[in-house]
Amino acid sequence: MQSKIFVDFWNFTLQWQNRSGGADADWRALPQVIHAKADEIVRNARAADELELAETLVYASYEPGRDDKLRDWLDSWLDPQPGFRVVCSERAWRPRSIHCRECGTTTNVCPSCSAELGHAGEKGIDVKIVTDLVAMAWEDDYSVAVLLSSDKDFIPAVECLQERNYKIINAAWRGAGVELARTCWAAFHLDDLMPQLVRGYR
Repeated sequence: MQSKIFVDFWNFTLQWQNRSGGADADWRALPQVIHAKADEIVRNARAADELELAETLVYASYEPGRDDKLRDWLDSWLDPQPGFRVVCSERAWRPRSIHCRECGTTTNVCPSCSAELGHAGEKGIDVKIVTDLVAMAWEDDYSVAVLLSSDKDFIPAVECLQERNYKIINAAWRGAGVELARTCWAAFHLDDLMPQLVRGYR
């Protein structure tokens, strides 16, 4: 059985930063560690004798100007790694006012430094992941997908795919994404694998 790993970059990275105590993630080790756990699950369920990893797809967004180093790392280092494919999306910064419910004041500048307030929201990443999950399934590119995310917006796509006998395994952080984990064919916690994912572990 062919498998693919779909990584929601920021969903993974922000939780890693909160839980790792400052340790760096070993991205080169990530596919092997995640695949080994998925293979164990599939074998134990007797769904297949062996799971073969075809590809790891990483979906990330960046803000031009602020995230230039990240974009360079994604394009120049991660994407060329064997078995990886990186899909990037640019975040657009938009000004945004903040309203205080207590005093009724609305402001569009920071009261401390007078910088304009705004937000560079992630846009399109979930759509890209869903599109690839569905399109690649329809092309028989995988039988098992490992989805690294805790975002419940993926639930309708997961339900649709599993109705057609594709197996979706959720890899998420303990205490996050319970709804998605329940919907998927199987699930496991990334927390349990953290020691193997710390750079320098080997």
